[in-house]
Amino acid sequence: MMQRRHSFGIPQSALPGMLSLLLLFHTSPGHTEEMEIHGSNTIGARLAPLLVKGFLTHRGYNPVQTIDNSKDNEKVLTGSQTGSSVRVLIAAHGSSTGFNALEARSADIWASSRAVKPAEVQQMAERANLEGLGNEHVIAIDGLAVLVHPSNQINQLSIGTLARVFSGEIRNWSEIGGANQSITLYARDDRSSTEAIPADRCQ
Repeated sequence: MMQRRHSFGIPQSALPGMLSLLLLFHTSPGHTEEMEIHGSNTIGARLAPLLVKGFLTHRGYNPVQTIDNSKDNEKVLTGSQTGSSVRVLIAAHGSSTGFNALEARSADIWASSRAVKPAEVQQMAERANLEGLGNEHVIAIDGLAVLVHPSNQINQLSIGTLARVFSGEIRNWSEIGGANQSITLYARDDRSSTEAIPADRCQ
């Protein structure tokens, strides 16, 4: 079992405006406040909608509704109270897509299932320090399991062996004591940080 952390990233330069937006959700009569959260589908599938719903409910928005956005892995949550309303888009297409949206200024919050990469820190250096304590907010830690078919003779693999399997150095089960069959890996696509976790953790 490998652990990974989930976090919200907010550029420090945008933080005052973000906090103001959150606090003004219930004090901006006559128009709709909007926010966009882009990134991890692990976060966006259930956790982010629950957090947003809880926050809006706490702020007095009732009812809070989830609207079909007609796009895969996207949700829109809306809430209203006397004289004001709020609309929050959660676009969960993978951690890397969240960074791209943040860099393009189309996301207010980046939801990520991994730590920020050095190249991403450099790309955003002029606007914010993404490694700063004020910019990253860890919201959960979960585990990632590596599974084999029940009929597989292999019941234990070392971290070093996993690294060689995921790197492609080991391609047949017979190389590690199993049947003479090719190893087929099933993982997330390269937009999701889950796809990179085994390689990152097995070094």
